[in-house]
Amino acid sequence: MRAWYQKMIQATSDVTKIDAIGKFFYVMLAGYVFGNEETKKKYDKDGDPIISRVSSTIKYKDPEFYKNHCLYEVAGAQKDDDYEHLTNALKKSVYRVLQDQRNRYTKQLVQLVDVEAAEHFKWLWFCACHILTNKTRRYQYDTAKDTNYGFHL
Repeated sequence: MRAWYQKMIQATSDVTKIDAIGKFFYVMLAGYVFGNEETKKKYDKDGDPIISRVSSTIKYKDPEFYKNHCLYEVAGAQKDDDYEHLTNALKKSVYRVLQDQRNRYTKQLVQLVDVEAAEHFKWLWFCACHILTNKTRRYQYDTAKDTNYGFHL
């Protein structure tokens, strides 16, 4: 786990590795939940209480903005969220990415999973992590129209 953590720290400093921050979230979440027997038992019993307090994207507040900025919806965040709220929203949405991956590798469920849609959501989620967790990239994304899911940042 420590080796993976160090590898992710190095990868997140490279701006060309768009999936690095998302993979860091995987490691962070896994370490937090399964890092020791006590936290695993607590998670198995109670789930993640922070997740239930995260609100989804409220598009009616600024429909024109959200129409052109889909990464907020992928993250389940709002444009005025601070870093803590945004991180919790991304943490909530990572469960969908992980469940899609798990379903993809589970033989009996593979027919039920739209693999292409799951992969597309995963890539958009990686982009959301990359763009929305960086103050400069987030500002650039917010002030421009999102014509290519933020790939220009």
